[in-house]
Amino acid sequence: MDEDDIWSIHMQTGEQLVWRGVASQRLRDVHRRRTIVRNSVLTIAAISMAAVFGWRFYVAAFATTQQSGLTNAVTLPLYAAFGLALLFAAYGLLRRMTTPTNGADYYAATNQRLLAADANGHLVQEIDGAAIAGIVVDGGHPPTSLQVLRRNDVGTAHAFSMNFIDELPFVANKLREIFPEATS
Repeated sequence: MDEDDIWSIHMQTGEQLVWRGVASQRLRDVHRRRTIVRNSVLTIAAISMAAVFGWRFYVAAFATTQQSGLTNAVTLPLYAAFGLALLFAAYGLLRRMTTPTNGADYYAATNQRLLAADANGHLVQEIDGAAIAGIVVDGGHPPTSLQVLRRNDVGTAHAFSMNFIDELPFVANKLREIFPEATS
């Protein structure tokens, strides 16, 4: 689907397209590689620690030791709980590595609102210009996400998110020009 076709079907009467952008595949790939490396290291560490707790559980429960029954009564549940918690953490990290990232591939700003569409051209997110309270660029180097905060909303849970856009500081300044009430 052509980018012009994506936005023409979502435009309302009186709207004019002021800016549009596409999520950078290069930035997505860099983010994906970083996520895989970080989660792989954390998964290996979690499995290693779970194995240590499992071994300690085995030694305390089945090996002939000089430990008292009270010591085993305290340590056995702790070893089991920590070991299982670390295994669940490793499982979650593996799932996070294999789950594809969902989100918008195309972004646009009109004179009235911000829009985000997926690769099929379906609108996945929008925010009215009057509802914009502020624009925040993440502190990464290079920055990879921009949050458009909604008025009367606490935190960023419902923020309009723009991810993997090249030249994000330029885009943030452009949006501040389009929606000047966002900077007040």
